[in-house]
Amino acid sequence: MAEDNKLDGIDRRTVLRGAGISAIGLVGASGTATAHHPRDVQIDDCPESVGAGEEFTFDVTWQAGHPSYAEACFRAWINDNGWELVGETTETGLSTGDTRTFEMSATVPETTERGTYTLRVNASEAYYRCPNPGECRYPILCDDCEIEVLPPVEVADVSFRGCGQVWVAFEDFPVDETDAEVNIGGTWEPITISEDDLTTIPGQYGRDTPVYRHTVNGKGKLVGFRIVGDEYENENRCAQNV
Repeated sequence: MAEDNKLDGIDRRTVLRGAGISAIGLVGASGTATAHHPRDVQIDDCPESVGAGEEFTFDVTWQAGHPSYAEACFRAWINDNGWELVGETTETGLSTGDTRTFEMSATVPETTERGTYTLRVNASEAYYRCPNPGECRYPILCDDCEIEVLPPVEVADVSFRGCGQVWVAFEDFPVDETDAEVNIGGTWEPITISEDDLTTIPGQYGRDTPVYRHTVNGKGKLVGFRIVGDEYENENRCAQNV
């Protein structure tokens, strides 16, 4: 996607690597148009695969093109029959030429079909606006990588075993790991369920059904469970009045 032309002082690796709108100029007090842009933007450690509907993170390294008063706007997109916004953040406080790495989060829509997509991060230090969808034309810089989007996990059953354990049976577990939450004594705590955490309980769910068992450590009572946007409440008597 990269274009072969090169602008003064700008490495062609960081400029004009996709379609976009015309470069934006700002008119200063002298009446001269001046471009506001980062000097470099890179996606670090691009995730190989992500689950549809789930948040994922990756690192972005950028080099400021303006003093610390400038604010850079970063947007993440996937190309799914057009550029779809999946994440946005801003960074400030850099001096001209300084380089910084930060963690950016994004969420692919749950309705995204399984497949390989382009993940694009574009950035602007231009006042008054963030980058447009998929924009990658000077002075807006971008970086791309490929990600595989996997369908969300499908929950077949959630069974609370008193107030100390919950069993979660899955119809399918197509990802390496997925995020969930457990409610211990009224406080939600994040957990991560990976393939290595799964087992089978043939007498309950059959020989091939993947099952996750979460056990409470300590004296707290397990009163709820959340996964892929759904919340399950422990209706056992021990969970009442928590």
